[in-house]
Amino acid sequence: MKKGMRRVIGFLLALALVITSGVLPQGASAKTKKVKLNKSKATIKVGKTVKLKVNNAPKKAKVKWSVNKKAVATVTKKGVVKGKKAGKAKVTAKVTYKNGKKKVTKKLKCTVTVKKAASSSTATPTPTASAQASASAAPVASASPLVVPTIDVPTIKRTEERINSETGEKETVTKEIISYDDGTVKKDVDSITLISEYMGQGINLGNTLEASLAATDRQTARDNIDVSAFETAWGAPVTTQEMIDGYKSYGFNTVRIPVAWSNMIDENDPEYKINDAFMNRVEEVVNYCLNDEMYVILNIHWDSGWWSQFGQSDEWRAKAHARYESFWTQISERFKDYSDRLIFESANEEFCDAFNHEIDEYGYRASTIETGTLTVDEQYELANELNQKFVDIVRASGGNNEYRHLLLAGFCTNFEKTCDDRFKMPTDPKNEGVNKLSVSVHYYTPWGYCGDGQTKTEWGTDAERQEMIEQFNLMRKFTDAGYGVMIGEYGVCVAQHNNIPDYIRAVTTRCRINKFLPVLWDTPGLYYNRKKCKMRYADIGELFNSLTDSNGDTTSV
Repeated sequence: MKKGMRRVIGFLLALALVITSGVLPQGASAKTKKVKLNKSKATIKVGKTVKLKVNNAPKKAKVKWSVNKKAVATVTKKGVVKGKKAGKAKVTAKVTYKNGKKKVTKKLKCTVTVKKAASSSTATPTPTASAQASASAAPVASASPLVVPTIDVPTIKRTEERINSETGEKETVTKEIISYDDGTVKKDVDSITLISEYMGQGINLGNTLEASLAATDRQTARDNIDVSAFETAWGAPVTTQEMIDGYKSYGFNTVRIPVAWSNMIDENDPEYKINDAFMNRVEEVVNYCLNDEMYVILNIHWDSGWWSQFGQSDEWRAKAHARYESFWTQISERFKDYSDRLIFESANEEFCDAFNHEIDEYGYRASTIETGTLTVDEQYELANELNQKFVDIVRASGGNNEYRHLLLAGFCTNFEKTCDDRFKMPTDPKNEGVNKLSVSVHYYTPWGYCGDGQTKTEWGTDAERQEMIEQFNLMRKFTDAGYGVMIGEYGVCVAQHNNIPDYIRAVTTRCRINKFLPVLWDTPGLYYNRKKCKMRYADIGELFNSLTDSNGDTTSV
C-alpha cells in the first residue's frame, strides 16, 4: 500500500472515533456553511438604503464592495447601498480569505432595483378597464382612487424630421433623450488631474457614428432620413444603453465617440447645417455614456475626408473653413449645458499631409494622391490655426463651454511630429489659472504588429519595450508644460496576434506612470461583442478587470 493511502485511512479512523464520541475537532463543523450575501435581490427607493452583508465568511476575510452603475446606486465600505436614480445596478462583494495555505476569492452579487420615491402630489392616472369594472361593482363609499406608482425618467425633448412609414411623407416628430447629466463643472480641476484621477481607462466606439457611405447610398440615406444606415454602415449594430453598460462593467470610465457630422447635411447648404435627426442620435449616444457617469470624448473624425479641401484652391479652402467653423458652432451650442464629463476634440488624424489628398466633385477625399499645395510648414501653421479657432468657438458659445476640457489634435497624432516645435498649443484666456487643454496623439507602434497584421504577429522584445518607453517619454514635453496628454487611440487591430494582453498592459502602464489617458481602439468584432455586451476574449476581459478592479464577464464569446 502506498504511503499516501495509509495516511488517508489513518485520518478516516481518527475522524470516526471523534464523531462516535459526539465531539468534533476545534474549527471543524458537521457541514460547511456557504459564504453568501444576505440578499441576492433588493428593491429600494431613491434616497433610501439597504444593508448588505456577507454571511458565513471566515473571521479574517476581507470584503471589498463595488457597484457597476454609480449613477443608479452607491455602496459604502460597509455594504450600505443607497439609491440615487431609478434603474437597476449590480452590487458586488469581493470576498478574500485563506483556506489553509490557499487564497480563496469569491465575488458575490446582488441585483438592486431602485425606484423613484413616491410623491405626495402624484397624479391619479386613468384606471384600466378591469379596475373601472371592479370599482363600479363596489359601494361608492368604499371606492378609493387607483394610484399607480410611476418612475419619472428625466428626458430632453428634441424635434426632428422623419419619413412617415405609411404616407412616405416627411413629418416633424419629438424625440425624447434620456439624460441624467447634472451639468456639474469642476472649475478647479486641471487637465492632468482630470486624466490621472477621474477618466481611468478609455475605449473607442469605433466604426459607428463616424461610418460613411458611398455617394449614391449616402444620398439615399439622407433622403430617407435614415440615421441607422450610417451607424451600421461599417458593421456596427445600433448602439444601446446596454452596450455602454457592458463597457462600464469592465471598468472603462471614458468612451471616445468618433463622429462624421457631414453624413446627413445638404451638400448645397452653404451653412452646413447638421441634420437634426443625426445630431439627436449623437446626443442620445453621448447620454448613454453620461448616464453611467462615464466621460465622453466627442470629435469630428475623418468624415469622408473633406479635410483635403484645405490644400486645394482658394474656393475649396474657404468652404473647408466654413464647414469647420459651422460644425463646431453647432456642436458647442447643442452641448453647452452638459457637465464637464463631456470633452470636445478638435479633429482626428487629419492635421498633416491629409490636407493635400485628392478630392472628388463633392469635396470629399477621392484618393491618397496629393493634389494639394500645402508645404509641411504650412500644414503645421494650418493645424495650429484650426486648433486655436476650435478653442475660440467653443469658449465663445458660453454656458459650461467656458470651462469645458478641450482636446487638441496633434500633428498627424504622431508622437514625434507633435513634439516638433512647429506644433503650438492654442491660448485659452478663459482658463489662464487652471489649464483645461490636452493634446491628442495615437499609438500603433510597431505598425507591423499593431496595424496591418502582415509582417509581425508577436511583440515584447526588450528593444520593443524600450522603444515604447522612449516614445512615451517624448510626450512629457506637454505634461511638463501643464497640458494633459490623451492617447486617443492605441491597440492591435488584429485580435488573433500573440501577446496582445502584454502589449495593452505595457501601454496602460506607461500611461499610468506618465499620467496620460489610454483609449483602446475597438471596432465591431475586434475586442468587444456589442450584441452580447461582453468581451470576445476571456484574457482581455480579465486584463481590464485587473486594471480597474472590476467584475466584467470573462467567459469568451
